[in-house]
Amino acid sequence: MLRVTLMAMGMVGAMGSGSPTPMPVSILDEEEEGGTPIYDLTHHRWGNPEIFISSAMLIFMLLLFLSFVASYYVSHVLKCTLFPEAAVVLTIGVIAGGLANIGEADEISQDITYFSPTVFFVGLLPPIIFNSGYHLQKRHFFANFGAIGAFAIVGTAFSALIIGTGLWLVSKWQWVSPHGLDFSECLTFGALISATDPVSVLAVFAELQVDPNLFYLVFGESVINDAVGVVLFNTVAKFVGNPGGVDTCLIAVADFFVIFLGSLVIGYVVGILFAFVFKHLHFH
Repeated sequence: MLRVTLMAMGMVGAMGSGSPTPMPVSILDEEEEGGTPIYDLTHHRWGNPEIFISSAMLIFMLLLFLSFVASYYVSHVLKCTLFPEAAVVLTIGVIAGGLANIGEADEISQDITYFSPTVFFVGLLPPIIFNSGYHLQKRHFFANFGAIGAFAIVGTAFSALIIGTGLWLVSKWQWVSPHGLDFSECLTFGALISATDPVSVLAVFAELQVDPNLFYLVFGESVINDAVGVVLFNTVAKFVGNPGGVDTCLIAVADFFVIFLGSLVIGYVVGILFAFVFKHLHFH
């Protein structure tokens, strides 16, 4: 509306003077985007996207700092074994998420509560898996690699199949709502919740200093089953809404092994390459 008004005023002035005097676009943009860095006159609201993003990042960093302090205080100062560090962080996250969703939603609360799956799979999950693999002790890990692989690969796939089949049968018998769920949807849900991450169990094991073989059985399985769960979920999710027969199942199995083994080969080659490069580079 402001742009139309300015153009009309310019046309009236041009008609009165007898010669057209076009108004620069930059002046129009300046007038339209008027206000202060805090108050936006165009949309009649406080703040701008930069302020919203900065506020969301500030709140996120404060919550992260609060999580570190609270978890350290509970576990090391109070020495509370009934409430592990992971439970403290989860409690702070639940409280912060609940407060962000109370009342009218604004840009800051949306930036805090919105979570992109792409950011998680590409930006957050690889460093988590890399950090776990970097700090493990190779001797205990490879000594139990057969049992770890069986639990992580066969166990996760079997758990997803059992959960998906059970949910499909319950939905078919109309014991839960919605009724008549597709088997691929149930299997996707089974793959989603099968890759457990026993953070609290590992924290208790570390405090009690249990047998290293038991610790690395649980730890190694939790490291590998994340990758298995992600690949299995992405593979099965492709067939949601696309019913098929035996050929579809064979394609799903082949897709799973291609992605899983291909990722292993790529990771192995990249790791060997960078180990060779860092071996012959001297940064000091």
